[in-house]
Amino acid sequence: MPSAKLAMVSADDEWSPLESVINCSSNGTHTWAINNTRPSFDTADFMRFGKVIIGQLSNVTNMKGVEYLRSVIPEGYTVEILQTDDPHAMHIDATILPLRNKLMVYHPERVTEKALRQHAVFEDWELYAYPFTPEQKDGPPLYMTSPWLVLNALSLDENRIMVEAKDTVFASWVKEKFGMEPIMCPFQHVNSIGGSFHCATVDLVRRT
Repeated sequence: MPSAKLAMVSADDEWSPLESVINCSSNGTHTWAINNTRPSFDTADFMRFGKVIIGQLSNVTNMKGVEYLRSVIPEGYTVEILQTDDPHAMHIDATILPLRNKLMVYHPERVTEKALRQHAVFEDWELYAYPFTPEQKDGPPLYMTSPWLVLNALSLDENRIMVEAKDTVFASWVKEKFGMEPIMCPFQHVNSIGGSFHCATVDLVRRT
């Protein structure tokens, strides 16, 4: 007998996007598109802060996936789950944005400062809610994302950050508020297929 495919055992056939939003609004619970029958996780649901890996549960990451990740990472590393409030969650990189060490911007509709402070790694960080509501830009439609993709920027070092060319409000804000130099780069066609700078880059050299 052929073995079951991952999609057959991980997808929740009774999941409803509308019901998920209603549940989230009424009682704060989430019904995800995947169940917990076997491990599932997406790398973009996690960020590493030193030896602490912060992640979230979402429509592509379940608790068995988190437990699997904990079982295979090197000794000394920990995986912690951030409490977020997003029924459409599918990647954490438009929810929190570390600009540089000890400085972070977050999406105030998806996560709270209180939830972030629950993690000791952020105890002495400066945490700022992004104060503007991003607007839909002219250009290719965002099939799998929202205008909050503005927070999916890429810090190159302590002073420079790569920003989508039309995200001028965000670019001006990080420059005036934090003294960072935005490097504007056209990236809307990548945005259209479901990601931005954090999704399209990978460290070639890493320090443990």
